[in-house]
Amino acid sequence: FPSHDIKPKNMKQRGKFSQISKGFIYNDDGSTTLISSDKPETILEIVKEHSPEQIIIWTVFDEEGDILDRTLKDAGINTVHITGQTKENDRIKLIDDFRHNKIQVIISKPRILGFGLNFQFCHILPITFLPFHYESSMLLMFSTLMSMNLFPYILLY
Repeated sequence: FPSHDIKPKNMKQRGKFSQISKGFIYNDDGSTTLISSDKPETILEIVKEHSPEQIIIWTVFDEEGDILDRTLKDAGINTVHITGQTKENDRIKLIDDFRHNKIQVIISKPRILGFGLNFQFCHILPITFLPFHYESSMLLMFSTLMSMNLFPYILLY
């Protein structure tokens, strides 16, 4: 945190700091606590700035995707959050709807939508995390999009 001299001591703490920056924290008992964060509103501003273009938002935590999904839907944006819990048939239909411009925004993780799909029509790419294997994740996501007019936004706070 820029205004504090608090540094994570281990990977678990680093993960907790990452969760806090995204607007929530997973508690040890399995529950989730929402925390005030500017990140969802920043993503909303990016989406509005590029509306009606189609956008894929890459996240790392399901709760973060849920927060972004609610924030965008509350603003009237047609969005869907695809997680590992999304049934295969539903996932196929949602991706097809996105390809046919029936959905403006997909929120997902690189490991769920980053392999074998072609989204060349999608140019806006908010990335809400800095992965541990940065190069491989970036190659994965960019090769999925393969667009010459790509506008990545990497939000690192």
